[in-house]
Amino acid sequence: MTTHETARRVVVLSPVPALESPTHAGGLLLTRIVRAHLSSGAHVTVLVPSTNATIEALHGTAPAAPTHLLGRPRDHRGLHRLALTVVHRALPVLPSRGLAEAPWHFLADLLIDRSVRRSLRAADLVDLQWEEYGRLTPLIRKVAPNVATTCMFHDVNEQKLTRSIDTAGDRVGTRAPLANRARNRRLLRRAAPALDRAFVLSEKDRVFARRSHLRVAIRHRPTAARRRLHAALRRRLPPADHRLRRRTATPREP
Repeated sequence: MTTHETARRVVVLSPVPALESPTHAGGLLLTRIVRAHLSSGAHVTVLVPSTNATIEALHGTAPAAPTHLLGRPRDHRGLHRLALTVVHRALPVLPSRGLAEAPWHFLADLLIDRSVRRSLRAADLVDLQWEEYGRLTPLIRKVAPNVATTCMFHDVNEQKLTRSIDTAGDRVGTRAPLANRARNRRLLRRAAPALDRAFVLSEKDRVFARRSHLRVAIRHRPTAARRRLHAALRRRLPPADHRLRRRTATPREP
């Protein structure tokens, strides 16, 4: 990058922080993705909900990139801050089922925090993590209409919900799984037009994800790299395979 070029700005939205020493497989993949952005020379900001779990995780180990907690009450900063404090204290874990399985106070901060809105509008890419947060894409588009958006589907819920239907047995037992799958498809189809690219880890996941009209690409994980990831998880150390980081760099794709 020359002195006249501006570093790409990437905002990562995730239910959990990207940590230097992640403690679970999803966290390892998240950290690897964030490091791929950093290794490309991008300025990366990670936005996570302010919950007991995320606060404890950040106290336990350093973040892999600058991380901001959304939905944290900050009083004495006007009426909108007072409203957010009330939401945070009254509805700390209530999910917004019409959008995503994200806390209400996290969604409120996305909408009413001016610095967050500025960050989203200035970004070249908003990279969402996990399918549940991928459903936030229409909301992101309202705040930042011109930003590129991607989502890493660590798991594809369609596959899990279909398995629940297949194993339910009788008609009564399938009612709830069928309703949940229909809702999941409805939310993803609502998000699909606003999501530039969804990433999955296998061809099987791609088949399931495309049922919701998503534009899907596979992010392959090499076998040798997978063994190193599991070894790192057991040691609770971050992976250090630079080739793997380059493979998982999230491109800005139309």
